[in-house]
Amino acid sequence: MRRSHTVLFVLIVLFVSLSSLVSAKTISVPADFSTIQAALNAAVDGDTIAVAAGSYFESLNIGKSVSIEGAGKDTTTIDGSAGRTRQIPTVLIKNTKNVTFKGFTVQGGRRGIQVEQATSVVIENNKILRNARQGVLVFTNSEATLRNNEITENIPDSNGFAGRGVNIVDSQVTLVGNTIANNSGYGVAIFSSTAPTKVQMENNKLTGNAYAGVFAFEEVQLQMNGDTIEASRAANDTPGNPALPGQGIAAQFFDYLVLNKVTLRNNAGDGIALSQSTLDLNETNLTANAGCGLKFDQSSQVNLGAKTVLETNAGGAVCGTLPSVAAGGKRSVTFNVSAAGDIKVFASSPSSATLALRLFAPGQSAPAAETSGPSPLSLTTSANGPTSGRWRVELENTSQAAVPVTLSVRQPLFNGSCDQILKDFSIAIVKEPGIRDFTAEECSIIYSVFRSLPLSWRGKVAQVLRRAQDPEVAGRAQSAFVQIFGDQTRNFLAHVAFHETAHVVHFKLFTPDQVSEWAQLHRAGGSDMENYIGVGTEDPNFLYGQTNEFEDFATVAEEYTADAPAVIALAKERAAKGKPVLLEKFKFLVRLLKDESGGPGVYIYRSVVRPMPDGSLRSVVQRAIALLDNEGAPVIPAEPEWEDF
Repeated sequence: MRRSHTVLFVLIVLFVSLSSLVSAKTISVPADFSTIQAALNAAVDGDTIAVAAGSYFESLNIGKSVSIEGAGKDTTTIDGSAGRTRQIPTVLIKNTKNVTFKGFTVQGGRRGIQVEQATSVVIENNKILRNARQGVLVFTNSEATLRNNEITENIPDSNGFAGRGVNIVDSQVTLVGNTIANNSGYGVAIFSSTAPTKVQMENNKLTGNAYAGVFAFEEVQLQMNGDTIEASRAANDTPGNPALPGQGIAAQFFDYLVLNKVTLRNNAGDGIALSQSTLDLNETNLTANAGCGLKFDQSSQVNLGAKTVLETNAGGAVCGTLPSVAAGGKRSVTFNVSAAGDIKVFASSPSSATLALRLFAPGQSAPAAETSGPSPLSLTTSANGPTSGRWRVELENTSQAAVPVTLSVRQPLFNGSCDQILKDFSIAIVKEPGIRDFTAEECSIIYSVFRSLPLSWRGKVAQVLRRAQDPEVAGRAQSAFVQIFGDQTRNFLAHVAFHETAHVVHFKLFTPDQVSEWAQLHRAGGSDMENYIGVGTEDPNFLYGQTNEFEDFATVAEEYTADAPAVIALAKERAAKGKPVLLEKFKFLVRLLKDESGGPGVYIYRSVVRPMPDGSLRSVVQRAIALLDNEGAPVIPAEPEWEDF
């Protein structure tokens, strides 16, 4: 019986395979149909549309699994100029999979090629030029490969927006062997909004693009290998392109960049500029840039790997908060471990230096792991589980002169589940009917938020409800119930969870006197935007916290948990200028965030996205202790002992 079933199955598979081969056909344009779109309308999945040399004045809508092949990019043109006024792309690939598009010049449209909710898309051997807004746009959970294309001279639309070569949002894209040059906006712009975007680039050449060769914003994972970015040019502020002085690469807000054998040279700004991001460099050349070779802020992590060259940059080799260690001197950092797994430590210097690197387990005088030699150094050890004390990394400069150094740690962190949120905190995690559950990663982020908060805060929350996507709202709170809407990036989900929990605290924890005191602080803010903090609205003269006293408190709490050192510094700066209201709001907040151990300090927070030892990204809530000054404001330590959640 089993044998007969097997024979029958083989015959069915063979029949289906032969049927597919028979049904797949080649449609010729203009021999079979006068337009490419007419051929597309007649095609079925698996067909090939062969387009003869010539010019075709049309806009294409591709919603099938087909291959569209021009006679050659120099001889076969699709001109979408007629569609520009109707705001449609020259080529739209939407709601489909397994599409190949090659051998054309694509020009004139409002976007050259747009890939939307489509996967396994290959765009290769094309010229994509002089389109408005973007040469290529890939967005909304798409997956595409761009190979051996020339993407050049794309321009802003009639409103002055964009002019980018390639724009990628919430998608996974591979770019190989492309020339991306002389675009009026970024060469490659990469964004995350509801999902982290992953991009791999290999052997591409980006030349003469405005603002930046590559711009990454909000939880982008970018790997580059063998690419060249040169002659990026400065440009003025325009819609969709904030002014940048011609950076090679600019990365902002929790991006993770890995560069191997990349060249960044002769750019009008910095070779690489980082803000709140992580960068791993290996065999990368940053030379002859008009700004700094490498520039980064104190919230960024930089690992300078082997054979990194930082030479002849007019603004200096490295600009940023890179500490210097004297000859024979040492630098130490401590960290907590909340789960079993590998601990990886990296140390490097842009100068020629010999270093010694040691890692100590809690309470131990002998190192658990150590290494020494020329920069860069790395070491790995394992933790058997969570430890009550703090691990310590010691970096010693064994060179004969002071050198700047980078030091970073990637340690395992506990990943709490939604079941554990209920078990540990008595907070129910539920969803609306008809939509997906919270993912394991989302549960871990929410767990981290609640675990980091004082019991007095999280104890007021009874339920977290996942609701369907709503373009108007990311979260909402009612009484003891938190609602989170749709898909969100890692760090934004943490912000929303903190924001809505703060609403619950306002509703359920405030005493009548605190309600009155906060309402008075809100009224004192008036219409002066410097008395508020946080996100703006469509009105450039109105911040979200100005809406009412409830949004004011939730926004203050959200910004404090996102980056307490930065917002406290800003509030003190404004107070010194005679505007103390924002600082008074933070002083009110920290009275509600007292150290639960009974000490004199208060909790300070920071939310980051960091790579883990296995290379994955993780949203990390960090908490430390700060003392208060005589007026009740936090005094941020120079190097807070952050505890990672």
